[in-house]
Amino acid sequence: MLVTINRRIRINAIGEAYEKHIEGTYVIDNKYNNFSRFVYIIEGRAIVKTDGEEFPIQKGETFVFQSDEKVVIVTEDGSKVKILSAMFQMTGTDIQKIYGKVIMVNARGINKLNKLITSLRDGGGTENDYLEGDGLYFLHEVANDMEIYLMTLLDSADETYTVNSRAANEFKEIVEVMRTYIFEPLSVKDIAEKCGMSESNLKKIFSRYSICSVHKYFLKMKVFKAIELLNDNYNVAEISERLCFNNQNYFGVVFKKETGYSPLNYRKKYLRNL
Repeated sequence: MLVTINRRIRINAIGEAYEKHIEGTYVIDNKYNNFSRFVYIIEGRAIVKTDGEEFPIQKGETFVFQSDEKVVIVTEDGSKVKILSAMFQMTGTDIQKIYGKVIMVNARGINKLNKLITSLRDGGGTENDYLEGDGLYFLHEVANDMEIYLMTLLDSADETYTVNSRAANEFKEIVEVMRTYIFEPLSVKDIAEKCGMSESNLKKIFSRYSICSVHKYFLKMKVFKAIELLNDNYNVAEISERLCFNNQNYFGVVFKKETGYSPLNYRKKYLRNL
């Protein structure tokens, strides 16, 4: 069998990557032409300003901008925000889809991003060290990880919102209600009531900005919270109860469907070094 691969994303060059705590106003200005940069929010919430627009971004979300843009991140209420960032040059058929959006990354995407940043941070050496032998292999491995991560952004891009319409703001309000009541067993009807809208209008707004149903999106958010609790050494039974899953087995099924691992295996593989 012959399969033709459409390279939706191809990394041609990689620049600086870092993990950083920021406070107050932080300016990101790309240093090279034809490079893009992504920023992922590890902790906290902030306002992002770019090209005359500004919008909120919170933990678990990513935004990507092009080389000709300067981005200013302003932390809210003087709080600290922790970010992961990397610069890259890429080509592909669908890359425009990920520009100018706030994207909620799924758990697998976060795994890839953590691996990528760790690789770049721990790789050491100079540019010439990567041009032959093990260094070249390492560079290709990092590029592959970055491509996979960006693919997860493309997969998530249709589930995201732009920031300049009334409906988009209503969508953000719905998501904020979900975050606020993450530890409650809300039904779609409950979420609609807390948003002050009808259930049919809630679903209409959500279908415009997400390929997920309201229920599925809420479950994905609960999995993100479960990962935090795993990292804080809560056991699986406690997490299942706190997040109001019907039972521990159902929680395990939902968690594995989203991450590819059981909660305990996920902790062993990804959280031991965090």
